[in-house]
Amino acid sequence: MSCWEAYYPFLPTKCLEGRIKKMLKLFQKKKKQKSENLDQFIAGFQLPSFPATVMSVLSMLRDADISMKAIAQTVQVDPGINVRVLTMVNSAAFGLSSKISNIQHAITLLGKSRLEAIVLSLAVKDTLPKLRVNGHDMKSFWLAAARRAALARAIARHLHPQTQSEAFTAGLLQDMAIPFLAKYKGMQYGRVLSDWDADESTKLEELEKASLGFDHQQIGAMVAQKWKLPDYLIESIASHHFDPDRSEADPAVKIVSRLKTHTDHTSFDEMVHLCCTKFGFSKHEITDIVKKAFDDAEDFSQMLQ
Repeated sequence: MSCWEAYYPFLPTKCLEGRIKKMLKLFQKKKKQKSENLDQFIAGFQLPSFPATVMSVLSMLRDADISMKAIAQTVQVDPGINVRVLTMVNSAAFGLSSKISNIQHAITLLGKSRLEAIVLSLAVKDTLPKLRVNGHDMKSFWLAAARRAALARAIARHLHPQTQSEAFTAGLLQDMAIPFLAKYKGMQYGRVLSDWDADESTKLEELEKASLGFDHQQIGAMVAQKWKLPDYLIESIASHHFDPDRSEADPAVKIVSRLKTHTDHTSFDEMVHLCCTKFGFSKHEITDIVKKAFDDAEDFSQMLQ
């Protein structure tokens, strides 16, 4: 007896076979429709490029043979990036013990991973379309992103300290597709965000798939690939919503993905519960970590608006 016959013992074999064929056909049709929806979106998608200096710095950061001094000299060539990197370095989010005024000193202290986080933050901030739909705007978007970034790094410090900087960047940029979806899908995506806001138990990625046929993880990963971002970042963006068996993202990145743009009690409580039950934090410990991370994020988010 097949598994299908076990589920449907009352149906004749021919009728059962017919039902199976219909179900498979429907599944294939839905899969094709979702693929077509994504293909249509990509066909009309125009992705802006990063500035030349940013591309140069990112390329140098990925070359093990290039010195931090050479990278600092490239940053100095662009006064705008120079000033903004120094401003970010001196924000509470990066936790340096004293103010730094020299870019070479700053870059030496930061190291390649943290400098990459800053340069990517600035580049993406300048490149994303403006988000203005149904109560969602760039101020709320970047505050949520800064909170996820600071919190991902703080949690990573306990769970996987070797990738703290990577967790920060992935937490910051995991939802970078949302402004693109709002721009290209307008009112349709606005309704998705309204439904997400209206029900604290809903998951954005599920609402997106139901309405659009794809979600912000897929679009974000596509954008990251076209921008030639690091592999860890592409993987984190593609699978940051928590699925312990399939996701390639670091645990800290998956944990903070539960926080909504407008942080509510449900998403916050869900994240705290996850930290306590799956990763061994005490409620008092994770609450203190969240408070400190959110305080750090306030200053950082101001620089991204």
